[in-house]
Order: sequence, then C-alpha cells, then structure tokens
Amino acid sequence: MLLDIMLNGRFICQLKYDKKGYYTKVNGKLVEVHSDSEIAHFVETMRPSLKGKNYNVCFTNNKTW
Repeated sequence: MLLDIMLNGRFICQLKYDKKGYYTKVNGKLVEVHSDSEIAHFVETMRPSLKGKNYNVCFTNNKTW
C-alpha cells in the first residue's frame, strides 16, 4: 500500500507501507483495516521532521517514482 503524505495541502513524499492490518466485516465483506496510530507512528518514524505537525495521509495506488 502506498501512502501520500501531505502538509498544508502540499505533497511531501510517498511511503510504501507493507504492514498488514486486521480484518473486519464491513457490509458483509471482509476488509483490511489499519490503525490510525500505527500509520502515524510509521510516518513519524520514516519522516521524523513531521512529528508534531498537522500532516495528512492519503492512501493511493499511484506511484510517484
């Protein structure tokens, strides 16, 4: 899964997130769900300069590199 990291409406970087989430049933289908805190920890580990800033994470399938 690819994560686009945005800060103040501007694209900062794209990170590849390989960790598996947990499965839950949504509308009769099994869907993989990821914890917001785990994703925030991953982003702040990979990009420590974003720690404490108001960044947004967008899930995408489009590679930028």
